[in-house]
Amino acid sequence: MLVQVIRPETLSPAELDEKLGRGWFRIGDTLMTCEVVWFEGVLRSALWTRLPVQGHAFKKSHRKLMRRIERDLEVSVQPLRIDDERRAIYGRYRAHVGGERAQNLDEILGPDQGRGLFETWEVSFRREGRLVAFSWFDLGAESVQSLAGVFEPEHGRDSLGFASMLFEVRHAQELGLAWFY
Repeated sequence: MLVQVIRPETLSPAELDEKLGRGWFRIGDTLMTCEVVWFEGVLRSALWTRLPVQGHAFKKSHRKLMRRIERDLEVSVQPLRIDDERRAIYGRYRAHVGGERAQNLDEILGPDQGRGLFETWEVSFRREGRLVAFSWFDLGAESVQSLAGVFEPEHGRDSLGFASMLFEVRHAQELGLAWFY
């Protein structure tokens, strides 16, 4: 089958791990998998990747980036937050980067029922109290699935979108989890 989509009524962290391990991923309140994707006018094979986090050592350049960010910004990991501040940043980010993206943050997460299925967390970056970037990820029993990284366009050269993934991986390591998707 080329594409499968399910909208589970319930989903435990262990069930999320099992789905992620078999190439499923979250879009809103659904889980889907596919064999091919249509990208930039071309049909391409889908390749599912995951990082074993416990054996992972960050490259020197990644460690340097993380140190710089921690020196210049306040970095925190907390349960998901969605508010006007994040909505406004997402609107500016979406206009800046273009491409096919969710219309708004609510579309990334799905309706309330879908939000209840997943344990979604956030890495946030603040400069002098002002939110400049954030990313969202779902926690499974043994895994983390990255959902979205968003940054203020004026901070585009700071690599905060990429760095947010590095901080998600580090958080997974700290929690003793096995996989990063």
